[in-house]
Amino acid sequence: MLVTLLNNPAFTPAHTATSSRRCAVRASESAVATREDTFAAKKAALIAGLEREYATFFQPMETELYSPDVEFVDPLINLNGVDAYANNVGMLAGSTLAGKILFRDCDLIMHRVTEPTPTTLETRWTLQFRFQLLPWAPLAEFTGVSKYTLDENARVVRQDDFWDSVNLSDGEYAARGKLAGLADMLRQFAPPNPDAPAASTAPLLRRAPEYEVRRVDGAAVAALRDGSADEARLRQLLARDGLRPAERRVASGIELEEHVW
Repeated sequence: MLVTLLNNPAFTPAHTATSSRRCAVRASESAVATREDTFAAKKAALIAGLEREYATFFQPMETELYSPDVEFVDPLINLNGVDAYANNVGMLAGSTLAGKILFRDCDLIMHRVTEPTPTTLETRWTLQFRFQLLPWAPLAEFTGVSKYTLDENARVVRQDDFWDSVNLSDGEYAARGKLAGLADMLRQFAPPNPDAPAASTAPLLRRAPEYEVRRVDGAAVAALRDGSADEARLRQLLARDGLRPAERRVASGIELEEHVW
């Protein structure tokens, strides 16, 4: 019997080594699948956390969603560290002492969140605040995207913000110098122009350099920011940025085909 077993190919050294390798491969594949499942669950929790933060304007900020050394970059500032990040969003929300002095009517809306790659997220948003230190208390509005880079634990290690009014060019986002961001904000702080068209109160979806898109009666409607009725120019700008006009023309501008904002 012993001789028979030893002569069985299943007990040869080569077969035993092959079986061991197969077991090792299966164990490795199982470990990878487990890590991927764990990362996916953590990423889903991060998305849910970001949705809560946007809905409450980071009241509170869920710091566990971020690396302690998180980097934040936008057209105005660069920040490092979760504490600096928290102070910045608290100020914009009007919840810190500085924020209460500077701002009111603060609001932040997330329009969507997408997953461009397994380790990145992207949100689209509208931000507004009223700068109350000036007598005319100008309302500043910004639209754009935030691109999040995640670490192996699905925490945010870097956030790059791009403004439609500064970084959008030919339908793509590109970094620009801080002076461009500062200039854009200061233009919104300027005294009101009595000859300018009345500002719309419809929800803002995109504030591009020359046009804006607002939600009007459930539709996305584009109009030139200077109030002119140059439809050919507006259509040219929309086409450049990948937005398609619908067939229906509306009094307030050009209605757009369905677009994921």
